[in-house]
Amino acid sequence: MYNPPTQKQKDDLLALSSQGATLAEMSASTGIRETVLLGVLKDLGVRPEPDDAAPAKLLRNAEIRRLYIDGVRGADIAREYMLTRQRVMQIVMGKNKAFREDVMKAVKERVEKEESELRKAIVSMYENGSSIAEIQRELGCDHGLVCRVVRSSACYQEKAEIKSHVMRLYKAGLKYKEISKLTELSYIKVKSIIEHSIKAGKLEPRRTREGVRKRDEVLIEEFKAGMSRQALADKYGLQLPAINAIISKRGASNKAKNKEYTPRPEYFEIMKMSKDGIPQVQIAQKFETTQANVSRILKVMRDKGYWEGEEK
Repeated sequence: MYNPPTQKQKDDLLALSSQGATLAEMSASTGIRETVLLGVLKDLGVRPEPDDAAPAKLLRNAEIRRLYIDGVRGADIAREYMLTRQRVMQIVMGKNKAFREDVMKAVKERVEKEESELRKAIVSMYENGSSIAEIQRELGCDHGLVCRVVRSSACYQEKAEIKSHVMRLYKAGLKYKEISKLTELSYIKVKSIIEHSIKAGKLEPRRTREGVRKRDEVLIEEFKAGMSRQALADKYGLQLPAINAIISKRGASNKAKNKEYTPRPEYFEIMKMSKDGIPQVQIAQKFETTQANVSRILKVMRDKGYWEGEEK
């Protein structure tokens, strides 16, 4: 990084210049490089002798060209040597056409080499499992460049084929575990591929609300027709608690409902005791049940018309 000369160094340069010191002597005394001294002296209004300045200027120009070929920006070089950016480009390109072509050829070779090394680093990180965002942060390069390099790599093509295979198996109706076994991918990886594909609109979700509703309707009809719960669980690939929840939610039953309600004999005795004014707590203690159950029995007896009449 360029550090501007201090006031003491400037005073020393003016004193040495008035004494007729050469650029080499000024550089040794002040610690400022000869290639930078020309700009400093020009800023101070001091013009070194032509014979003395020529070798230093040639050395400076050669160093400017080397820095530019190595990838240093023209603006940074200009700040370093106290020149304008336009002057730096004039020095770099020169007046000879062949010389300009040599410089541009060297710059092109350097850029191609850097891009090749960068591409290798991007592909290597992607093959080791890094995401595009992680590669971008680690290497500090453009997001679009990382995407282009990754998509042109053989590793990406292989992964794309694996994803397509997983999507085809999912469309065919296979479960995550079955896809994992066939593709030798982990269950979590299979799930991640499918979920990302659905989110990106490449896959239709297998279970929609309408689809689940229609499936449940068919399931209930089969249950009413006499199919067992375990058979339904095996057919639809669901756990038994899930089958029970669907049946309970729909209030379905595969047993014929009794046309007439027939109370148990003890229900009439409970009803009689309640009519006689015996508290429900004592009734519950006698029949070894809860007060809530006694209350429920009495409600049923009233609803069925047994409270007012006699035993049917």
